[in-house]
Amino acid sequence: MFTRGKIIISVLILSALIAGCPEDKISIGITLVPPCVSESKNFKNPTEKMSEISIVATTEEPGTSPAVITSARFPYESGGKGVFDIPLSKNVRLVVEGFDENGNMVLRGASQLFDVTTSSPTTIKIPIFIAGTDAFSQTTDFATQECSVLDTGLQGATVTPLPNGDVLIAGGVSISGTSKFYSASLILYNSQKGTFEEIQVDEQISEFGKRAYHTATLYNKGTKEKPEWKVLIAGGETFINGVASSVATAQLYDVQSKKVEFLTSTMEEGRMYHTATLMQNGKIIIIGGENKVNGKVEAYLDTVEIFDTQEETFSKLSGKDYHKMANARSRHTATYLPLRYNTVEGEPVSGFDKILVAGGIKKVGTQLYINDEMEIFGCANATCTDYRFDVIRKKDNTSLKMNKKRYGHQAVAVMTGADPIGEGDEEFHNFYIAFMGGYTCIGFDRCAGSTSQDCQCPDSDVFKSITTSIEILDPTNSDGPQFKNLTDMNVARADFGAAAIDRENDNVVIFGGYGTAQGTISDVVEVMTISSKKGIAKPRYATNKILFPRADFGFGVMPAGEIFIAGGENGKAGGNKASLQTVEIFVPSLAPLSE
Repeated sequence: MFTRGKIIISVLILSALIAGCPEDKISIGITLVPPCVSESKNFKNPTEKMSEISIVATTEEPGTSPAVITSARFPYESGGKGVFDIPLSKNVRLVVEGFDENGNMVLRGASQLFDVTTSSPTTIKIPIFIAGTDAFSQTTDFATQECSVLDTGLQGATVTPLPNGDVLIAGGVSISGTSKFYSASLILYNSQKGTFEEIQVDEQISEFGKRAYHTATLYNKGTKEKPEWKVLIAGGETFINGVASSVATAQLYDVQSKKVEFLTSTMEEGRMYHTATLMQNGKIIIIGGENKVNGKVEAYLDTVEIFDTQEETFSKLSGKDYHKMANARSRHTATYLPLRYNTVEGEPVSGFDKILVAGGIKKVGTQLYINDEMEIFGCANATCTDYRFDVIRKKDNTSLKMNKKRYGHQAVAVMTGADPIGEGDEEFHNFYIAFMGGYTCIGFDRCAGSTSQDCQCPDSDVFKSITTSIEILDPTNSDGPQFKNLTDMNVARADFGAAAIDRENDNVVIFGGYGTAQGTISDVVEVMTISSKKGIAKPRYATNKILFPRADFGFGVMPAGEIFIAGGENGKAGGNKASLQTVEIFVPSLAPLSE
């Protein structure tokens, strides 16, 4: 049973007796690590009703769904030992699932990917962090089983889950009262140890790589067979001569070598609060943002910069009217749309993928406004040597606008049984985007000199404009793009998190964020269903809450489906708010692999 004390459960999974062990199979030794005992008032220890445990070995080849190699399920009372055959395989992941006496999954965990080869040790030792399903747990140091935290609190940092199961946390700003400290740190979460490692950087990055509200985009410079994973960290806000300004610089993190370097190629414009999206053709599309100089926003950008992941250089898209957005944008969303799908290869088809840009703040003359128009970015010709923006239009050719102007919102893409049937290239349907929450007016600090209606906040308080609104866009409908549903969250949110989960029910999780009452910060979690089969359901309160109220944090979905949440602003009352050091992981309840 799991208790509130320290505990490690060791499981030895044997392919055969070590004496005479077949050459094509390897012994696996597993250590199951339960979550640390958090100080959060929302912490709930994993259930003590677990009666069965399942261990499943899968292989994950690039571009394919995980395939089960072998599995075993046995009573938990047995002490967690069983006989298990692991054949020689590459890209193996072990998934541990715990069940109560009624067969309900109550615990789950997954290992990093590893290879089982003839050169592997006689016994491979694999630690696996396990936690209660549909619950939040703090990161845990596997050796001490104490909660692991960041060295300093961070807001505006990026969180990039890596293919091996680790997570890169880059940059950010630590805020305490009126003091701000921008960070150049790259911190690696080691999912095999549950600890944080600061990546060593040279003096140039240490001095000039400080940034927050930037982007970090994972890409593969190699091939499927021999990947070379890198992370592009671009733009952001920093202090220049003691005043906040946006930067045009970028740096690369090499996942295998754990080395980081400044790029000699830079963007043409400094930008922050922009978006960066990887397309199938290997280009990272950097859209919009704001250019801040000496503490003042000089321009809201309608421009695009393209990063070539093979040449590792930037180029600005310009020359034609359609190379720019119809509306400049900052604090918008950019959602990747795979509008054509190769049913043989199992991947979106290059040249047919698009990026949907929505919301944000724009400036027209001296006036600030919030966007309600949506634009789509994609290839302008069949060879994808040119690109263009188009305003999204309905079947009658009029523009399709969001029902609610918003920024600081979330746009969650949900694929609901969208894989087409047949061979070759097929169009993608049943693909929805949920626009959620956000601010619906522009704060006084930005609006100096602007008298637009969008700057008229209720009681001059931008937090009172935060909305509960959700609208669901169907961009692939045969009658043209259209909104399918309007509904509301139970809690108004801005600068929050939301992510899709690979399941039919409650497949969107919504968490954290600023609220309407003087910027209070939420620990409330909601779940909702968006499905072509199950319909679209209004969000409902989840059973569990975030361990620590937080807003303005970084988050990302890890390869095994967990949501990794780092930093942000805490929820202390009385204006004494500060940046958080805590990190937590949400483990979703998924369909059992053992069935």
